Amino acid sequence: MSCGMDFADLRTGETGAFCFSLRHHIHDNRNVPPFFLSTPSPATLREYHHKFPPFPFAHTYFHSVSTTYMRSRDQSAEQVSSSSKREKTEGSSSLPAAMSTEIAPLTIRVGSQATKTVYISQENVTTFGNVIDDHNPIHSDPEAAQAAGFPTTICYGMYAGSLFSGLMAKEMPGPGTVYLSQNLRFTAPVFVGDDIQAIVEVREFRKDKGLVYLSNILQKTEPSTGKTIMCVDGSAVVMNKNLKFEGESEWSVK
Repeated sequence: MSCGMDFADLRTGETGAFCFSLRHHIHDNRNVPPFFLSTPSPATLREYHHKFPPFPFAHTYFHSVSTTYMRSRDQSAEQVSSSSKREKTEGSSSLPAAMSTEIAPLTIRVGSQATKTVYISQENVTTFGNVIDDHNPIHSDPEAAQAAGFPTTICYGMYAGSLFSGLMAKEMPGPGTVYLSQNLRFTAPVFVGDDIQAIVEVREFRKDKGLVYLSNILQKTEPSTGKTIMCVDGSAVVMNKNLKFEGESEWSVK
C-alpha cells in the first residue's frame, strides 16, 4: 500500500508522540509499514495527525495524511513545472552535443595520426589486474618486482596495449570504429609512475570497405637521459564506415 509520501522527507522530523499515537490509533499494526512505527516523522505530519480522530483502518489514516501532505507538495510541483516550462521555452530545442547520435565524418589520409599521454598509476594497474583476475605480485608488490629484477612494480602488458583502443575510438579513425585485428610486441617494461605516450598512425586504407591499417606505438622518455624508449610496437586493422579518404593507398593486408 502506498501512502503517496516521500519517505526521504520522514527522516528529518521528530519521533515521540507521533509514532506512539500511530501505534495506539491503528490497532492492526500489520497494515502499518515498520518504517512508520520506528522512523522519526516531521512535525508537519504530527500536526495533521492531531486534526483527525482515530481511524479503525490503517489505509484510512494514511489516506487522510497523504491527501493533505500531497496538496502541499502539488503546489510546489506546479511552481517547479512552471519554471521548467520557462527554461524550455527560453532555451534551445536542439539536443546537447553529447546526446547527438550523428557522427561527423573524419577525413583521413596516409600519415594521419593521433597521440595521447597516459600516467600509469598503481591504482589503475591494480584495478586492471582485478578485472582480468591476474594477481602476479610483480604488478602490485614492489619487493616482488625488485626480486624479479625490476626497480618497482610494472604495468600489465595488455593494460599498456589496450590504451590504443580508446585512442582509435575517439581520435583516429574516430567514433564508429570497429576492431578487426591487433598485433603487439612488448619491447620494454612500463613501470608504475611512468608517463607513456600512445601513438596511432594511418599506414594504409581501403575505401570500398572502410578499412584502415594503423601502426601502434607506446613510448616513454627516460628521465635521466632524455632518451625515447619504445615499450610497445604493434599494428591494428579497423573498420569505420563513416570516413572520408583523401588520396590513394595500396592495401597489402592479407
